[in-house]
Amino acid sequence: MLDLYAGSGAVGIEAVSRGAARAVLVEKDAGVLRKNLGRLPPAEEAEIVILEEDAARALAGLASTGVRFDLVFCDPPYGTPQERLRALAADVLSPEGIFVLQGDRFEETPSLARLTLIDRREYGRNVFFFFGRDASVRVSGRSAPL
Repeated sequence: MLDLYAGSGAVGIEAVSRGAARAVLVEKDAGVLRKNLGRLPPAEEAEIVILEEDAARALAGLASTGVRFDLVFCDPPYGTPQERLRALAADVLSPEGIFVLQGDRFEETPSLARLTLIDRREYGRNVFFFFGRDASVRVSGRSAPL
């Protein structure tokens, strides 16, 4: 899994605790993230990698290596320009992967190049947009047409 704007690392740590073999956490200022990871017992089977750089730059670098992820989670700070991220999202997503973009429920539904919106879920003021390569990708074990 790939967590862009990882912050404290909670999403990536949770993914590893639920069976992800590898989590790549991208955070420009990773001090808190490193501190939180230092408090965890060593994981015997999972690998956690921290990329301490700008999310768009990290995404471009990962795309150029050919690495692909089954889950990409992106929770950018409000007001962050996302055009470059949206253009690169499909380049790191595995064929059956899901790209999750978190935002404010009052914002318009975003579009991502070469990806299809497969679900939208609201939780309070937060909204989660789920994208896949096509509409047949499943979210939570069910077909997720809009």
